[in-house]
Amino acid sequence: MKQNVYHPALLGKVPLVKRITGCAYEIIYCKKRCTNALLLSAILLVIAGCAPEIEADRLKSKSDSYLPDRILKGKEAVESQANDPRSTATCEITEQQQHMLALVNQARAEARSCGDDNYVAVAPLTWNCQLRDAAIAHTKDMTTNNFFDHSGSDGLRAGDRITAAGYNWRYYGENLAAGYVRSEDALAGLLDSPGHCKNIMNVNVTEFGSYMEFVNNLDFQSYWTHVFGKPM
Repeated sequence: MKQNVYHPALLGKVPLVKRITGCAYEIIYCKKRCTNALLLSAILLVIAGCAPEIEADRLKSKSDSYLPDRILKGKEAVESQANDPRSTATCEITEQQQHMLALVNQARAEARSCGDDNYVAVAPLTWNCQLRDAAIAHTKDMTTNNFFDHSGSDGLRAGDRITAAGYNWRYYGENLAAGYVRSEDALAGLLDSPGHCKNIMNVNVTEFGSYMEFVNNLDFQSYWTHVFGKPM
């Protein structure tokens, strides 16, 4: 049974909608106004009695006032993102992905507040190519079909994609972002959102994979997927 609960958001007195469906709840709110730069949403499966999943969070920014900083160098870097790296036999990590992993671990190394919750510093995450493959699958789905959501064009959710990538998970989480150019700005935006921040600081996850693409002629100039997990 789905319920809608309305009350003022903390920022800008913009109405916040909470949708409750079974064990999951979705929080949608705006900073300033929804028509401006930032819309946030969090899906958290952590209510008592639910499976121990932490699927969560999407964030998008329409700020495109500066040119892309792709981290990788030159034409080879662009092609390495455009081609599907899941076809490679070995587990490889690009320079951009290494940089994002380092930024995530730098954030985890510092105590911080995520909304009303305080987090101590937690252990760094290690790179996992199965989680990366799940991130690739969803980013490419979003850029191919021009949408931005945790549900794929096939209706599958993050847990389905992670399982399909061969990852036998105990915990997982997913953060999405769109419109950001630099890795630093994408992560800063995620950390500024309580739900995304909680995924990043979650002590239960131990591994990480990510993928992003710059695109033309879509709603946003970039699409980012971060996947967190802990294996069985």
